[in-house]
Amino acid sequence: VRLTPSQSRYKVYIIDEVHQLTREAFNALLKTLEEPPPHAVFVLATTEAHKVPATIISRCQRFDFRRVSQGKVVELLRRILDADGVAYDEDALFAIARAADGGVRDAESILDQLVSYCDGAIRFEDVFDMLGLVDYRLLHALCDAMLDRDVSQALRLIEDVVVHGKDLAQFVEEILRYFRNLLVCKTTDARDLLGLPDAEAAELEARAARFKLTDVIRLVEAFAELMKGFDSQLSQRVALEALLVRLCRVSVEISADTVIEKLLTLGGPPA
Repeated sequence: VRLTPSQSRYKVYIIDEVHQLTREAFNALLKTLEEPPPHAVFVLATTEAHKVPATIISRCQRFDFRRVSQGKVVELLRRILDADGVAYDEDALFAIARAADGGVRDAESILDQLVSYCDGAIRFEDVFDMLGLVDYRLLHALCDAMLDRDVSQALRLIEDVVVHGKDLAQFVEEILRYFRNLLVCKTTDARDLLGLPDAEAAELEARAARFKLTDVIRLVEAFAELMKGFDSQLSQRVALEALLVRLCRVSVEISADTVIEKLLTLGGPPA
């Protein structure tokens, strides 16, 4: 919290995760907020504002902080690097923005580490090496293997991820994000929803065209469900491989969505 010179006489008290206070603690805090010391400024921070009693909220000024779009984060990183005279790949900035997930402070922290880590220029590969992320090209390859129902290639890709010491839980999260992007490509032409470089967005759109909408939805749901049961590294690998085998090999799935899609293809139900 930055105070102006005229405000420097104040003491700032920050209560983080204020929603975790007990009812008794809230009651004690309420008295202080009703009659605050003239020298004090209280800042109450929480990620669950609905758990804070209305008696507390009514005595505060409320400011809601939201995630920043990837495009704006990339623009900020670009300005910082241009001002410092540091060379960079455009794809690297998008990779940093995706890793920060809307957090400006996280993006700047990652950038600061990369400037120290890299030798004069920030490259796309440097971001993935430093953060332990999986290259998006591997995700494209996994998607192609699933489209081709190539189980051997899918399992080889999992082996490559494990051999390089990547975290499988994070990998599944990246897969889920990948198929979410495919779903966006399949249902809308708004590239700004992807927050990706044009070349990568074009590759996603090309692959999305090869999927049925119901298949993409099924894949998103399957990987979202898989994330719930991950514990040990071995069980993560077995569960992921089993799911990929099932998704690659099972070509027919009888469901309401499948029936509806067939009816739409045929022009609707018979009269």
